[in-house]
Amino acid sequence: MAKEIWKYKLPNPLHDGCSRSYEIPDGAVVLSVAEQDSDMQMWVMVDPEKPLVQRRVDVYWTGMPLSDMPSRFIGTVVLRSHVWHVFEVFSR
Repeated sequence: MAKEIWKYKLPNPLHDGCSRSYEIPDGAVVLSVAEQDSDMQMWVMVDPEKPLVQRRVDVYWTGMPLSDMPSRFIGTVVLRSHVWHVFEVFSR
């Protein structure tokens, strides 16, 4: 099956909390994060034939304490007057 690019809306920590889990096809690759239509979005390359797995994403503003969970930096998004930093978080 051909791969596809899917988009996921990221949480806004001011309104939604900083953490969200997504069901994403296994083996998917996060490509980028950016602002679109005043929301933070994440684009992921997926194989839609793969089974869905839970993946957690945390969003922090500059100066906010970070989780001590193992994580990988995905990118930074500027949204109006806020700067957000996006991480994929892995279970221990």
